[in-house]
Amino acid sequence: MRKRIITALGLILSIFIAGSIYIIITVETSKTNLNKLITLHQVQVLRDDLLIYLEGVQKDLYLRDTKYARSVQDILGDIDRLDNSMNKCFTCHHPEKIRTELNGLKREIDGFTNTIRSIIKTGDRRDSLLREAILSGETLISNTNQLITRTNSNLNKRTIEIINHINSITNVLYLSLLLGLAVIFILTIRIERYLMKPFEELLKGAESFSRGDLTYRIPENLSGDFSKLARSFNKMAGDLNNHIDKLRKAEQMQLIAEVAAGLAHEIKNPLTGIKGTLEIFSREMSLSEEDKAVFDETLFQIKKLDILTKSFLEYARPPAPQCIRACINEVINTTISFLVRHNLHKNIEKVDIVRDLDESLPDINIDPLQMQQVFLNLAINALDAMPEGGVLRFKTYYDPDSIIVEVSDTGHGLDEELKDKIFQPFFTTKTRGLGIGLSISKRFIELHGGKVMVAESDINGTTFRISLPVAGNNLS
Repeated sequence: MRKRIITALGLILSIFIAGSIYIIITVETSKTNLNKLITLHQVQVLRDDLLIYLEGVQKDLYLRDTKYARSVQDILGDIDRLDNSMNKCFTCHHPEKIRTELNGLKREIDGFTNTIRSIIKTGDRRDSLLREAILSGETLISNTNQLITRTNSNLNKRTIEIINHINSITNVLYLSLLLGLAVIFILTIRIERYLMKPFEELLKGAESFSRGDLTYRIPENLSGDFSKLARSFNKMAGDLNNHIDKLRKAEQMQLIAEVAAGLAHEIKNPLTGIKGTLEIFSREMSLSEEDKAVFDETLFQIKKLDILTKSFLEYARPPAPQCIRACINEVINTTISFLVRHNLHKNIEKVDIVRDLDESLPDINIDPLQMQQVFLNLAINALDAMPEGGVLRFKTYYDPDSIIVEVSDTGHGLDEELKDKIFQPFFTTKTRGLGIGLSISKRFIELHGGKVMVAESDINGTTFRISLPVAGNNLS
C-alpha cells in the first residue's frame, strides 16, 4: 500500500511538474512571438511614417511657386523628418532582403533630398530640375508604397499565424487543465478507496476493542499493508483475550488453592481414618453378602472422595514433576492395571481395553506418578462416556521429535462448542464431579513441556491426543 501511495503521489507530482514546465515554455514562447509581432507592427508604423513624410515633401514640390507654397523652413523641416524616419527604419532587425531594399531606398531618398536642398539653397528655378525632383519623388513614393504593401501583407499573415498559435496554445492549456483535474479526481477516488475504507474498518475495529469486544475481527481482505495491519490488530485482540482468560484462570486457581487448603485440613485426615476403619471392619467382621456389598460400596465412594480431595490439592498446588527416565508404555500399563485391579469405575467390566503401543519408543524424562494421574483421568472420562460398554484404546507412536499418546473411546462424543471448554476448571457436563480432572491433566502435561487436545470427536467416540517432547524435557 505504501508503494501505491508513493506511486500515486509521484504521478501527481510528475503531472504537476510536466504541466508547469509546459505552461512556462508555452507562455515564454507566446511572449516572444507577441514581442516580435509588436516589433513588426512598430516597424510597419515607421514605414508608414516614411511614406507620409515622402508624400509631404512631394506635396511641397507640387505647391512651389503657388499661393499655397510653404516656407523654406517648413520644407526643410519636412526633409529633416524624412531623413530621421529613414534612419529609424535601420534601428530594427530586418531580413537580408528587406535590408538590401532599405539601403537602396535610402540612397534614392538621400539623392532626392539633396536635390531639393540644392534647389532651395541655389535658388535654381529651372523647370527641368524641378521636374526631375518631382519624378524622383513619385518613384520613391511608388517604391515605398510597394515595400509597405508587401511587408504589410506578410505582417498580416504573420499576425494571423501568431494569433492562431496562441489560440491553439490556449485550447491546449484548457484541455491540459481539464485532463489534469480529471487525473487528480480519479487518483483521489482511488486513494479514497484504498485509504478511507480501510481506515474506517480499522477505526471500527479499534472502537470495538476499546469497548471490550475482543471477539470482534477486522476484515483482513483490505488493500495493501492494511491487510497486514488488520491481521496484527486481530492477533493482538486474540492474544489479549487469551491473556484475560489466563488471568481469570489464575484467579480461579487462587480461589481453588484456598478452598483446597481448607478441604485438606477439614476432610482429608478424617476421611483417611474413616477409610481405614471401614477396611478393618470389612476384613475382621463376619458380614453377610448384603452387608459386605454395602461396605464395599461405601469404601468405593470414600476412595472417590479421597481422590477428589487429592485432585483439589494437585490443581491448587501442583508439585513440580520429579522426572526420571521412563518408558511411556510402562506408565500406561501400570495405569490400566491400577484401574482394573481397584475397580475404579463401575463400567470397567463392560469395556474392552485395547493397548496399541509402539514398543520401539525411546525412554523420556517424565514424572510417572503425574502421568499416571493424567492417563487415569482420561480413562475415567472415557468410561463415563460408555455406560453401555465399548472400547477404550491406548495408542502410542513416534512423531518427529515427539511421542504421541492417544486415548480414545467409542462413546457419544462431544459437541463442537465443548471442545475448547472441557479443559477449563470447574467445567463439566456430568451431574457428578467438579470438572477439574481434565484441567489437572492439562497442567501436568504442560509442566512436562507437552500439549493435550481433542483430536477427534463425533458420534463414534472421542480421541484425546497428548504430545510429549523427546528432547529438551529434562525438568528434574
